[in-house]
Amino acid sequence: MAIQMRRGEAADFNPAKLLPGEWAVSQDNEKIYMCFTTGRVLEIGTADLIHQYVEDAEAWAVGEKDGTPVPSTDPTYHNNAKYYSTLSWQEAEAWAKGTRNGTPVPSTDPTYHNNAKYYSDNAITEVEAKVEDAEAWAKGTRDNVPVASTDPAYHNNAQYYSTVAWQESEAWAKGTRNGTAVPSTDPAYHNNAKYYAETVAQAKVDEAQEKVDEAQEKVDEAQQKVVDAQAKVYDAEAWAKGTRNGSNVPNTDPTYHNNSKYYSELSSASATDSANSATASSNSATASANSATNSLTYARNSEAWSSGTREGGTVPDTDPTYHNNSKYYSNRANVEATNAETSSKDSEAWANGTRDGSPINPGDPAYNRSAKHWAEVASAITGIDIATTERPGIVRPDGTTISVLADGTISCIPSNLTIVDKKVIIEGPGINIIDKKVIV
Repeated sequence: MAIQMRRGEAADFNPAKLLPGEWAVSQDNEKIYMCFTTGRVLEIGTADLIHQYVEDAEAWAVGEKDGTPVPSTDPTYHNNAKYYSTLSWQEAEAWAKGTRNGTPVPSTDPTYHNNAKYYSDNAITEVEAKVEDAEAWAKGTRDNVPVASTDPAYHNNAQYYSTVAWQESEAWAKGTRNGTAVPSTDPAYHNNAKYYAETVAQAKVDEAQEKVDEAQEKVDEAQQKVVDAQAKVYDAEAWAKGTRNGSNVPNTDPTYHNNSKYYSELSSASATDSANSATASSNSATASANSATNSLTYARNSEAWSSGTREGGTVPDTDPTYHNNSKYYSNRANVEATNAETSSKDSEAWANGTRDGSPINPGDPAYNRSAKHWAEVASAITGIDIATTERPGIVRPDGTTISVLADGTISCIPSNLTIVDKKVIIEGPGINIIDKKVIV
């Protein structure tokens, strides 16, 4: 009997059942398999099958089999690598230049007026137009030739507006155009920075000076409150101990023998006297009782002059110690000291715009209203600071040694100067007399 191998349909083939060295054949698709080791099964190719594979590869690659073009019925006809390569090259040419094999594509071709060259040419033309427009909008010229009055860029370009803007800036800054004063019909006439600087600056300087004077008044007021507070402190000390700043008050002082310490000492002495009187009761029982009564009275007086109370109760307004005791004056001194500190900070705010050295808040009444602020405003408008002994700047006549007459003339002859028989007679400071010549 002929030797046969394992065989059957391809759908029933199970490589796992093959033993090493065993062959298997699928009869329906004519394929052969060989088991080399358990689980390793390879398909064996025949010469005919390999030749078929080579022919198929050639067909799919160049559309030929054994060098002969495949017929139109072959699945690789116009469906192979070479065909698509040629087609792709033609498509690339069409999309790049609008030609196929060097011939312009017809208007029905999707690449007609829709290719890189077409858009590139149009872009160049458009860019050239944009460059020309840019020149017109920038300088009012096209190819360096001034645009016509009908051109939208005529008197509507950057250079034109730059010139106009410069002239406008000059007018609003100095009241001139190209160096010539503007006429009274010009909106910048008497309505420019220079005009306002010259006419308004002095008003601002005067206003700033008023703020400085106001601030100085507040400083003086604060200093006075400090002095008053110190006086209250000394009064409190006098009513408490009978001394002012550590020195005993004179007998003309209202607190002399009329202060807490004095009455406390009297109370202590009276208490001692009371004890002595009690010991010596055989001499005078009545004197002992009086001394005890006096001791109690002095103790109550000491309490009243010290804290404004008698036996813990507030003294009435008819009592001589009402609002006239150490505690009252001590509290008043503290209040005055606090007020003095507040006034000092207010003075600082109105003078410099700061409190304790820190800038004040927008809600502060002195915000943007301090002397320093108005001085800076005046300086910003005129470009000149207020003069000091170390720095030149704006000055203001004091109205005594230097004054301004009604016509604006500055007069350096003070009101206290008279001339009699060509001799200068003057009282007060401001002028030195050297060889009968007036030197201001």
